[in-house]
Amino acid sequence: MVWKDQKLFHADLKDCKTVVNPSLNIRYTISSKWEISGDVRHNNDFGSQTQLYTGYILTGYNNLDHSIARRVSEGYAQSANLYLKFKNPLKSRFANISGSYSQSHNNYLYRIGYDSLGLAYSEMLELNNRRRSMNFNASLSQYFRTIKTVLKLSGFLVSGKSDRLINDAFVKFYSTPYGASGEVINSSSNWISAEYRYNLSIAGSHYTGKPINTSTIQNHALDITIFPLPRHTLSVYTRYYISRLYTQTDQLFMNLKYTFTMPKTKTDLSVTCNNIFNAQHFIRQYNSAYMLSYSELYLRPRQLVASVRFNFK
Repeated sequence: MVWKDQKLFHADLKDCKTVVNPSLNIRYTISSKWEISGDVRHNNDFGSQTQLYTGYILTGYNNLDHSIARRVSEGYAQSANLYLKFKNPLKSRFANISGSYSQSHNNYLYRIGYDSLGLAYSEMLELNNRRRSMNFNASLSQYFRTIKTVLKLSGFLVSGKSDRLINDAFVKFYSTPYGASGEVINSSSNWISAEYRYNLSIAGSHYTGKPINTSTIQNHALDITIFPLPRHTLSVYTRYYISRLYTQTDQLFMNLKYTFTMPKTKTDLSVTCNNIFNAQHFIRQYNSAYMLSYSELYLRPRQLVASVRFNFK
């Protein structure tokens, strides 16, 4: 800002506020294996400068932001978190449990709409609103030395409540996403190793007793690496996606890669077959607020690629 414009700038400021954002962190080591920690916070939020712009701002693909408030938003957020950690390096065992609670208040509420071209836009309306959320997370990891296998398990549960403007009605919106995941990594053999990952996600939402969306997604991933001969590697990558979205069927994808290494010249010769099952498209699902949407990506047909990689070190 030019110095000569300082007086004019400050003369236009009708309201100045001084706020304090306190926070407290506590950590207590119970023993060499157990530790508990927590924190509480209070943060004031005055939005961003883009809220003062009355035009349209393209913030992402097919998404426009439009503010009609032309005022700085004023809000605050409060949160509390609690963590419990366990570790036993001698037995390769680790576990974590956490829980959190947060609430926020704002004097403006965003309303999502669509214009004649199908572009999504958001407007800031002068409506006081609150948001509350509770989160629970747990994870466990164990390494089994006898079979050279790592097992990881985790899960989460979220319960949210917020004020929303749906169909021009001010309602209480509830969301309850939860899920679990697991991973197994095995390297017990010298000629083969495998890694399997599973993820389950379930998201439901409703307002004033009326259900809106419930989506279930399962993702399976299996990666296998085989060493049939010295300097020979065969890798298989498999993905299997299951969804209850009525427009989507189960999806199976697989890639195959064969690599031969020449140590004297430090050269890798590889042949890759992508999209073995010749899948035509991939559908990605989203469950947000009061809208269930998905995007469809068209894939290349099955292809065979040969490559050479050199290492000059």
